[in-house]
Amino acid sequence: MVKAARGAMASAASGLGEETANRLASAGAKVAVLDLNGEAARKTASIIGGIGIACDVSDSDSTTAALKEAREKHGPARVVINCAGIGIAKRIVGRAKGNLDARDGAFRTQGVRVV
Repeated sequence: MVKAARGAMASAASGLGEETANRLASAGAKVAVLDLNGEAARKTASIIGGIGIACDVSDSDSTTAALKEAREKHGPARVVINCAGIGIAKRIVGRAKGNLDARDGAFRTQGVRVV
């Protein structure tokens, strides 16, 4: 099933995403490596025989453009995996009212995982 599949992997230039992209490619899938770090995405893609595309998954225009580029080069994706995630460690309890700095980080984290 994976052998003939085309897939798009978000945040696939390092860590869990990179290993998942590698496993998909090893099983015969054509993999588009999407990552905020375009240079790292292209490096990972060159190792696994895929294509690397810079993509900010928290931005819908960036994601749409990256998936369009992947479709143009590999055909429509049958597998899409989002391994993107960020963690921002900040204290939010006891902060002065009106200081949304730490909560803004939490909203950014959600934007990466949900968009």
